Amino acid sequence: MTKGLIVFAQRAAFANPAEQLKVIKKIAAELENKNSYEIVAYMETGTGGGSAESMLSDFMTLLGDEPTDTASEVYTQWHKVQKLAEEAMNASKDTNKIDQIRQATQRNEAEAKLRANSLMEEVKKALQYTQFAKALELLAEVAKLNPQTQQLHLYSSWAKLGSVDVAKKNFVLKEVELELMQVPPDERYDTLFPFVIGLFNKTKGDMVAARKSFEKSVALDPSFIPARREISVLAAANKKQDVFNVDLKQVVSGFFKKK
Repeated sequence: MTKGLIVFAQRAAFANPAEQLKVIKKIAAELENKNSYEIVAYMETGTGGGSAESMLSDFMTLLGDEPTDTASEVYTQWHKVQKLAEEAMNASKDTNKIDQIRQATQRNEAEAKLRANSLMEEVKKALQYTQFAKALELLAEVAKLNPQTQQLHLYSSWAKLGSVDVAKKNFVLKEVELELMQVPPDERYDTLFPFVIGLFNKTKGDMVAARKSFEKSVALDPSFIPARREISVLAAANKKQDVFNVDLKQVVSGFFKKK
């Protein structure tokens, strides 16, 4: 019953070439656009470190045995990843070169963070003016530059809820729910978090909960205009509904008034 499911071997075992190709493609995508220093760091994380030779050997076990069909895509991809790994490992042996690469990487990371922070300011302006499509484009770039940018998930949720299509509402709500689960604890005490929760509840149709969240957001920061605006919108909608109900009652009661 367990044959083929539990395998004790020095290399990863795959049920078929298609399964092996899927794994190799995933690894190749993760190595894409990485320099030698980053590739070695990636390999070190996946193998647990050790000498260069043992690290390379352990890394190659993740790819499985070398494919035998030289004309297949899995063969091409296997050797592509092998070449990247070997070149990166050879480069790592040159201390001067690896130091240069490390410094360049650190410099690029710093520049990426600065660029991400600059774009986040543009995101905030776009959201203030309800330019949700523009905000989503900017946020996608921010996520590439620095996925750890502060409040990224909250601003992303705001943009998605602001531009939600009725036909895709359930999908967007699920997507936003996953975003909110990734919000760090320290970001949940800021005025932005209850505001986004309010938008989430409003999109779901729970106006009572939405109003409470917006009011909490304003209590944390009375100058936060978007939350105050949402409260006004809800108040206007309630007033309109009340007027409609009163008028309807008057019309109905009019039919039964005695002359």
